[in-house]
Amino acid sequence: MYQKLSLRKKLVIVLPLVCVVLFLGVFNYRESLALWVAKIFRLDTVALLLSHDDVGLRHLLGNYYFNGGKYDLVQAGKYYKELIDINPTDTVALYQLARIEFVKGDNIKARNLLNQSLAADPEWKQPYYMRGLAHVYLGEFAQAARDFEIFIAWKPEDWGGYNDLAWAYLKDAKYEEAWLAAEEGLQKFPDNLWLNNTAGVALWNLGRLDKAEHHLMTAQESAQNATVATWRRAYLGNDPATYEASLDAMRDAIDRNLEGVRSESGRLP
Repeated sequence: MYQKLSLRKKLVIVLPLVCVVLFLGVFNYRESLALWVAKIFRLDTVALLLSHDDVGLRHLLGNYYFNGGKYDLVQAGKYYKELIDINPTDTVALYQLARIEFVKGDNIKARNLLNQSLAADPEWKQPYYMRGLAHVYLGEFAQAARDFEIFIAWKPEDWGGYNDLAWAYLKDAKYEEAWLAAEEGLQKFPDNLWLNNTAGVALWNLGRLDKAEHHLMTAQESAQNATVATWRRAYLGNDPATYEASLDAMRDAIDRNLEGVRSESGRLP
């Protein structure tokens, strides 16, 4: 006849099994156990004691602290630096550390790390996008444009490449080129708020006010419908605490651009 086991009896049965599993984990499956401890319980120190030289674990921890669950640039940078110490040609660690330096505003350091990442794996073109951003902030507009073009050819389904190529041209006062880059992106992403805003600004500078107003109105509508989740997807490396304020600032910028176009065209009262 079935009898319900008491809590004490259950512990007598279960605890030895747990000890066996942990014993096997430490000695036979050390790396898997460390990853499990880090991922499920976020016990970094314990996980690293179990797997002090595990590359996969450090990638996991770096990504977790770089807005993969928690936002701590110091901790994220620590793990990426450790990865580079283990392997100076770890292209992903170099790229991620460059992103952190970019967010912190050190564009020279970011650019140098991206150069190293590209040298380590020339086939992986993602670093070209970040290097393009660093080039723009350093006033290196021609280099930025080349990097964005390489990125677009590699990943044409990413709207960011088109928008930031147009942005680089805007910063260089090349308004026709800016419009053409934004237009190419809009053929794939017609409602994208960033592309429509950039297109509107380029057309405004070209004196094509009716068309500028059309794109800015589309940007305005898309921005009003955007959510914090929308902003997060576009700016994964930024502090989540800033997302709502940044989205509001973008909405205000679009409104000001639209007001400027309408004022110039005589449509404001």
